[in-house]
Amino acid sequence: MSIKVVKIIDDERIVINAGTENGIKIHQQLSIIDKEGDEVIDPDTGASLGSLDIVKAIVEVEATYPKMSVCVNPEMAKSTAEILDSLTKAQSSAFRSAFLAGTKRKNLNVNLEQVTGGYNNEKGESTINIGDKAKLIN
Repeated sequence: MSIKVVKIIDDERIVINAGTENGIKIHQQLSIIDKEGDEVIDPDTGASLGSLDIVKAIVEVEATYPKMSVCVNPEMAKSTAEILDSLTKAQSSAFRSAFLAGTKRKNLNVNLEQVTGGYNNEKGESTINIGDKAKLIN
């Protein structure tokens, strides 16, 4: 199956055309491909080792539906990371979890002209466009 971006909700969330019926699970990561690269062939075996794709972004599945999934940037905003770095290891994991609950993820670099909204969830250098291919990472 060719997984693609099918909807841009906002600059934090996109929708792909694969869901639980395709084995997609929450927290799986995908790469959004800018350009499929050249295939690399092992000179000894002749086997394909894959391609050197140019990646626009790495996204993580936040919510799944049978035929689609909502994805977000797995990275937290730098200001959050800087604050977390300043927390000492003496802080409890409960404190860190409570702190993270109020933090914001980095925005995805989406084509803002293609933003359509329509999802309410309270929980590369190129822009991401509808039709971009996505590949499972894990």
